[in-house]
Amino acid sequence: MDDIYLKALELARKELEGLMQERAHLDSRIAKLSRSIEGLASLSNDTDVSSEVKTKLLELEISEAMGLTEAIRQIIGAAFLGITPIQIRNMLVEEGFDPQKYSNMLTVIHNTLSRLERQGEIKRTVTIQGERGWAKS
Repeated sequence: MDDIYLKALELARKELEGLMQERAHLDSRIAKLSRSIEGLASLSNDTDVSSEVKTKLLELEISEAMGLTEAIRQIIGAAFLGITPIQIRNMLVEEGFDPQKYSNMLTVIHNTLSRLERQGEIKRTVTIQGERGWAKS
């Protein structure tokens, strides 16, 4: 009876090892494609960075429960290039944040961005559209 369990354990370990190798390969491929997309978007003067950010946001679980500051951190961290406060607001609304909870959501976002900049977490940058944006430090 022990032999059956040992063989099942061995097979499970081999399968796990194979899946981990496959995952590492996929993660590497995703990273390479992300860099290619970033470069191609820049070379083609593609000004719509939202699709790249949305792609990265698929990996994140942004919810109003986590708080606005943490959600903004994650959105900026997911952005390949600088992202504007308006793009941040739009992403937050798409992810379920209720703008009606704030008297002026953009003001709250700007204040949060200024605070994160003072803390050295983000930096001012210029987006490919030539607008003032923010990026991870």
